[in-house]
Amino acid sequence: MTGLVSLVGAGPGDPELLTIRAVDRLRAADLVLYDALVDRAALRHAPQARWAYVGKRAGRHSIEQETIERVMIRRALRGERIVRLKSGDPVVFGRGGEEADPPAIHVLPSQTGWANALELGAKGDGTTDDTAALQHAVDTQRIVYLPSGRYLLTDTLRLRPDTVLIGLHPSTTQLDLADNTPGFDGVGSPKAMLLAPQGGSTIVMGIGLFAGGVNSRAVAAMWMAGKDSLMEDVRF
Repeated sequence: MTGLVSLVGAGPGDPELLTIRAVDRLRAADLVLYDALVDRAALRHAPQARWAYVGKRAGRHSIEQETIERVMIRRALRGERIVRLKSGDPVVFGRGGEEADPPAIHVLPSQTGWANALELGAKGDGTTDDTAALQHAVDTQRIVYLPSGRYLLTDTLRLRPDTVLIGLHPSTTQLDLADNTPGFDGVGSPKAMLLAPQGGSTIVMGIGLFAGGVNSRAVAAMWMAGKDSLMEDVRF
């Protein structure tokens, strides 16, 4: 499913004056982020959605703007429908232009374009060395999906500048190092499990990175990607 973020203006304040399209978007929403000046009665049009107050009053912010944008990105990438409900006209009176800035919203390709790592030779059983299979998947596919599993690494997984690496959830999809893995243990410079090259638009989400208990050189990730990259819902 493709996610959707809608910036919706609540108009002059009376919920009865919401536009037809605004009501349609609210009814279809999975999450509504609403501002301080929005009449909560408008939320009755979103009975199935989760409501979250993100308003700002006289410099007192319930949540930082950057966090609001990250929540919208994360939820949309998961295929959810988000409504950012603002008072009045969101472009004239709010941060509509900022929140609608295209680089802030990362759109994943349709799931029909995702390559399943298990179908490309990875095992995800926690004991088989999946390094070569995962590296081959990344080298040959732009979008790689890792279903639930523990994928054992013995070397750095090197992503491409445009790689999209998607796990099911960081608690159930993990990249693991066994204790005392050669190259990650002993004396020497830090060695990353996951490496995103400089300046890219790499996206990694929904993955746990476990560097083991005894790997003195291991670091979970070396992230050198550019401003349009995204690491979201990743657990170390």
